[in-house]
Amino acid sequence: PRHYNITRLRRLKVQMHTTQEMYNPRHGQFGPFVAMDMGKCTVPNCDHIWNEYGYVVGCQKQADKHYGDRVYWYSLPGACPEMPFAEKTDECKKAHPGGKCPTNSTPTGAKDCTWNVEEAGEISLDDLEGISSYEDFCQQGHREFVVESDRGEGMSFWDGMLDDNRNAQRLQKARNLFASKYPDMPDLPEPICDW
Repeated sequence: PRHYNITRLRRLKVQMHTTQEMYNPRHGQFGPFVAMDMGKCTVPNCDHIWNEYGYVVGCQKQADKHYGDRVYWYSLPGACPEMPFAEKTDECKKAHPGGKCPTNSTPTGAKDCTWNVEEAGEISLDDLEGISSYEDFCQQGHREFVVESDRGEGMSFWDGMLDDNRNAQRLQKARNLFASKYPDMPDLPEPICDW
């Protein structure tokens, strides 16, 4: 089965505006990346960052020789970021609103309105991989990828999982599918992680 039962790639359009408190000392758009596991900040000093700078969007460049120099992690602190999703209470969300702005509003750079997100389309993994039905594919005894052989069984899309050229081809295929499915949605430039 697919890892975490993932069946699609969702594209999101994120708007952000950092706080003046974060911008002034560094003249950058991003703050420090913080790990958000199940909706909870799991690194030390999150409260210090948010109290001093607001609920800023963070970024961190990942050193990954196989995926090139364009691999980044982003953190977008939501309401009650000190608690996991299942434990967030209305009181906590009110006291610690996070940085997500109200729906359909533009980020202002206020400490509690640094980012917003909207859906920007999705593509299925079946379409990306070129199979008609994942269920049928599996029933035929095929596998998308086998780690030990670095190949699929019954498909070749993921062959050479860590090959730079193959990864670039896979990324381009995903971009082409998005462009075909959503011709009126431009492929926006990626932000520059300046942290």
